[in-house]
Amino acid sequence: MTLNYIYFVTVRLLKIYVVEIWNLYNFQKKLYDPLYDVWQTGGPSWSVLLGRRDGTVSNGSLANLGLPSPFEPLNSIVSKFTDVGLDLKDVVSLSGK
Repeated sequence: MTLNYIYFVTVRLLKIYVVEIWNLYNFQKKLYDPLYDVWQTGGPSWSVLLGRRDGTVSNGSLANLGLPSPFEPLNSIVSKFTDVGLDLKDVVSLSGK
């Protein structure tokens, strides 16, 4: 490898890098400009609650305790769903079969 070749490759990669950064900037500008315009003109806004609301501690074994196995018989799966307030429509939607 000659020094000229290394220089050529470095300059070429730098040009590609600059073009990609410019494309990313333009993409983000197109994405966020309408949002900024709505905010700037006093458009609608609302506060959103963040974070989980169901608990502060996770327990994997306790969470999996009530989940039906795909190998369980149908009546067992349905009973586990009805125990938590779900109906047969929910069983069909969530069982994955």
